[in-house]
Amino acid sequence: MTFSRLRLPDLIEDLDLYPRAAVFSGHVAELEEALRAGVELPPPIIDAASKRIVDGFHRVRALRRVLGPDAEIDVELREYASDAELFLDAMRLNGHHGRRMSSFDIARCARIAETLSIDPEQVATVLSVRPDRLGEIRAVKEAVTVEGARVPIRRGLAHLAGRTLSPRQAEAARRIGGQTPLYHANQLIELLEADALPAEDRGLLERLTLLRDLLAERLAPVEAGAGR
Repeated sequence: MTFSRLRLPDLIEDLDLYPRAAVFSGHVAELEEALRAGVELPPPIIDAASKRIVDGFHRVRALRRVLGPDAEIDVELREYASDAELFLDAMRLNGHHGRRMSSFDIARCARIAETLSIDPEQVATVLSVRPDRLGEIRAVKEAVTVEGARVPIRRGLAHLAGRTLSPRQAEAARRIGGQTPLYHANQLIELLEADALPAEDRGLLERLTLLRDLLAERLAPVEAGAGR
């Protein structure tokens, strides 16, 4: 490992090799506040050859906010023989400090590792989970497309885990967040009952009209069955 100084614009966020499901803006804001309070954060770990961030996505984004996008920062450079070696180190680093990795993150790691031909036992070792537990997590956090590609499943679509998805379902799986459909339904009901929706928001009203039509279409067979 080598310590050096690099310009923030030269650091590359390769999200295809990021162990987590997303870079969380709330955590970036927490680190930004810490930096402004004078806290010194560990230097991000960077691939020496490609300048890709291996560990420290949140720190780099926070540093951009505090120091400006063109600032120069201290980094730790590491050399990797392959993307597989880089990703193993990224998993190890993310799995043992910072935000706790969710089961969705672990399933994502296993899926990326598979594309890099990394042995599942290595994945389990660096993430500190049992190999059988890793398999269990994948089973409840993934589905497959009609082409056979694995698709991560968040809690909001947990009922689709293990199933073969239509192209439209696969697209929804990429967009839907972690909250359940019941949560969203309850939130919307609360807003409607409290008369708290912005009536002047034409875009919202158009989407609610579409929602009304879709619900009428989906619920018609259920209501017809109940009336028998």
